[in-house]
Amino acid sequence: MGIHRSGVYNITTWRSHTTISVYCDMTTDGGGWTVFQRRLDGSVDFYRNFSEYENGFGSASGEYWLGLRTIQEMLGKASHELRIDIEGYDGSSGYDVYSNFRLQGTGYTFYVDNRTRSFNMTGRGDLSDGSSYSPYGQNFSTFDNDQDRILNASCAYRYHGAWWYNRCLNANLNGDYGIPGTAMTSGIRYLLFLHLRSATMMFRPLGMH
Repeated sequence: MGIHRSGVYNITTWRSHTTISVYCDMTTDGGGWTVFQRRLDGSVDFYRNFSEYENGFGSASGEYWLGLRTIQEMLGKASHELRIDIEGYDGSSGYDVYSNFRLQGTGYTFYVDNRTRSFNMTGRGDLSDGSSYSPYGQNFSTFDNDQDRILNASCAYRYHGAWWYNRCLNANLNGDYGIPGTAMTSGIRYLLFLHLRSATMMFRPLGMH
């Protein structure tokens, strides 16, 4: 692609031939990552409806969500790995990398294979363990499109976010940004890390590192 520095680039999707702006991370772990979710400072409200999560919102230069439709299309051409980076208010940080990330069907069902690399992520479970809290095999839920596995309740409403909720979650990276130093139940969460300062989700074709 001729991209050598991290930043915002315009790309054309391979199937729908749509031109979109994406943030490309060319530094982390050898680069080549397309960032599809980023939380930095709470400047963008992530409590959005399903249509907004399908189509994307925010700005690729700051906080943004690329859009489920675009993510699914980009993942459809080759096998990709998923990387999640998090940072706490106490300065702690960590990451996970999962192989074979894909979103399937009209519900954008979440699948990954094994966790392949990790740092500082000890704790209960991961995104691929198939537990009753894991997003594995789950459709994407928002407050107006409840696709979780809890009857007569909405995980998206309860935790003020949007995610591949199960019963309900071990991660909530699209939850409330919240107030520094507080541990809100609806805050940005990943496994045992509660109310995070920042979170980034990105993917790249397998074999690039």
